[in-house]
Amino acid sequence: MECFKKIAAHMLKGLMYHRDMEDYFRFLGYEELANEQRMHYLDESNNFACLHKQYMQQTGCLLDFEIPKYESVIPENWYNYKITDVDNGTRQKSLKNIFDIWKDWETETVALYEESINHLRSTGNNYCASILEKYLKDTSTELKSIKSLWTEFEINDWNPSNILATTKERNNG
Repeated sequence: MECFKKIAAHMLKGLMYHRDMEDYFRFLGYEELANEQRMHYLDESNNFACLHKQYMQQTGCLLDFEIPKYESVIPENWYNYKITDVDNGTRQKSLKNIFDIWKDWETETVALYEESINHLRSTGNNYCASILEKYLKDTSTELKSIKSLWTEFEINDWNPSNILATTKERNNG
């Protein structure tokens, strides 16, 4: 059940990423992407709580895990500016940067879940593996969406106007 401790630490770090990314997107003027991050944060917060509950039900113990080190994805110098100071060049470069970070994080998360599921199955703990399969499915769906948006934005050279139109259409459609 050691993998649950590793997953709990990873989930907590993921919550911090989604929390920061909400502010990051909103600061750049991408309200729809900020709102999406809030939804991921809330869903994953629920998953984090459920992981603790399921661990306790299986073991009778509290899930004790190491609090992960975390560096904010928001550049430190952004705290010296206002939203109105953000120009399209910064928007374009920063959006690509955060999508790369987000895509890499979720790819790492999928790999962790797959590794943990395989380990649990190999030790005969099919019930716990089935719990993680839900998280794997959710994260795989999120990663597929990120990759789709990343490709679309890349085709449009990360043009802020096109991205605003795409995200509004996607959330209204």
